Amino acid sequence: MQAKERIKKIFKHEQPDRIGIFDFFDEITIINWQKQALLPTNIDISEYFDFDLDFKAYKPGKNKFAMLALNGPFQQMAAKCGLQQALIDLAREPQQVKEFFKNSLNNIFSEYKKHKEKGLRPDGIWLYEDIAYDNGLYFSEEKYKNSLFDFHKEISLFFENEGLFTVFHCDGNIEKLLLFLIKAGFSGTHPVQESCNPNILRIKKDCTNAITFMGAVSIGRLKGYHQDIIEKIEALKENANYIFCFDGPIPQDTEFNIYKDLLTQIHEAGAYR
Repeated sequence: MQAKERIKKIFKHEQPDRIGIFDFFDEITIINWQKQALLPTNIDISEYFDFDLDFKAYKPGKNKFAMLALNGPFQQMAAKCGLQQALIDLAREPQQVKEFFKNSLNNIFSEYKKHKEKGLRPDGIWLYEDIAYDNGLYFSEEKYKNSLFDFHKEISLFFENEGLFTVFHCDGNIEKLLLFLIKAGFSGTHPVQESCNPNILRIKKDCTNAITFMGAVSIGRLKGYHQDIIEKIEALKENANYIFCFDGPIPQDTEFNIYKDLLTQIHEAGAYR
């Protein structure tokens, strides 16, 4: 089964041949591996490791599932005025903030249309929207519902009408956010950090097949006993709504051969028999 078909099945909660697989890397990690002549310099790392997701492969004929990364409404506001000021404005200037969010949708949709006009049509949208920390959301659920939810729903619906799947990226503890993401129509969520969401298996079971989970395996496990990773994946892959990646970028002290061998094990453990 080719990567694009595999990921589409997972987002539709249909059983593929195996789980989807991809990862992010610290830039220095790639540089170090190339300097050590372990990783070829003329091959993109997603191609070398045969990852299913690619953030560059938009052109027709590519078999990777192509993702276009865009900043969500809150992410745009935090980038413009800083996180602290964004949170202050959210609390004190709700109408002004809503107007900003409304304008931010134009940025999102126009950026997508620019790619589409160039023939660079993705298969999915990766929406960066960090609105949580280790212990939960930056603001109350009520504040999210009244200020951001409708905009997130509009984004999800727009891309659904374009035939695309939309993934919501948010670090931190997202358990209380999940029900809203499901209602908004998002296809998946990333990275579901294990340290912030320790009950991921219970959370995933509670959500049944309503959303696809991406990540949920602590980057700290890389230095540990890898059988624990395999056992975690075998549990996470149930219901065919899981895509593997570590919940943080691969750090520079990662040994190339150890990581490569681990991917082989993950391919085997992630197979549906």
